[in-house]
Amino acid sequence: MHWFHTSGFVLGSFLMTGLAYGNEDTPLKAPDKDKNKPAVAGQPATAVHNFLKQYDKSERGYVEKGDLPKFAQKQFDELDDNKDGKLSTEELQKHKDKVQCWADIAERRRARLVVAGSFLGRIATNEQPGREVMQTIYDVFQNIDRDADGKIDRAEWDATCQAISEWRANAMLDRQGVGPDGKVSKAQARGRLLRHFDEFDLNHDGFVDRDELVKLFGGKVQPAKKVSIKEGEK
Repeated sequence: MHWFHTSGFVLGSFLMTGLAYGNEDTPLKAPDKDKNKPAVAGQPATAVHNFLKQYDKSERGYVEKGDLPKFAQKQFDELDDNKDGKLSTEELQKHKDKVQCWADIAERRRARLVVAGSFLGRIATNEQPGREVMQTIYDVFQNIDRDADGKIDRAEWDATCQAISEWRANAMLDRQGVGPDGKVSKAQARGRLLRHFDEFDLNHDGFVDRDELVKLFGGKVQPAKKVSIKEGEK
């Protein structure tokens, strides 16, 4: 994946756009209780009121699965207590913490779009090096789109994020003077690894290895391949 080494800064810009505002899979902090207090007795909580205002366009007093963004649709059935295919004001109020989480996720997405739009806007108004950067972005995403169908599906994106995590882990170990199969003790560590050694040493064995770094950088540790011993070999 040599293309990543030469254009990783571009993809990193987009990844950092998301990381700057948190990951949608990251547990959200507990909502501010004051946000969910009804302004007037008997009225829906603020988060629920705003949620219905945004997604109940026909003012029916409920929302259906198709009214919601895809990330919320995945959890629709968990909130639909009476299984009538609708989320009523009462059901939304009962699950107001989840409603607040959905609102937070939507806000994160809007914030990312603003940052990404600003980034692309600055490129668009400056041909040099803007044009070259846009060409690099195009090349990067062509490499991610492995089946060349013009779309980046989940499997392609996961594979790219995994490759980035492994690349970052290998690069950090290389800066420590050890290969990807090596381990670094606290006495050997330097720079960022030394400053955050105790955090990076996930299993608290006194060493930081590649698997721990891959996990920290958001990747998954690949299981070791089983090597069969042929008959006659020792």
